[in-house]
Amino acid sequence: QKVCASLQWDDETLQKMLHPQPDILRPLYIYESKMAFLIRVASSPMGARDLVAMNCLAHLNECRFIDLRPGNHGNKAIGSIQGTAGFIPSTTIRYLQLLLPVLRFVLTLMTTSGPQQKEA
Repeated sequence: QKVCASLQWDDETLQKMLHPQPDILRPLYIYESKMAFLIRVASSPMGARDLVAMNCLAHLNECRFIDLRPGNHGNKAIGSIQGTAGFIPSTTIRYLQLLLPVLRFVLTLMTTSGPQQKEA
């Protein structure tokens, strides 16, 4: 339950990961680890049921970092695929690192829960 809630607590820090030059990338990698854990838990029927009961999707729904997708402003794209400073991935790549685990989690949860689970 604390892992689900911690995603909401980390929202502001994860939003900073989408700045052009984030201070550190450690929160991004911790987030990826948490999501990998949740995906693994959601892959079992009992785990999926528990995650639904803990309102894990509601916690993710409150996260604003999901809405901060890099977009186009005029003709200039914000966050090209190529990184800007050495090993720091581009804004687009970092956004995908945040978004794709959420999509995998929801897909795993829905697939494991099946049509009988209406709360998910």
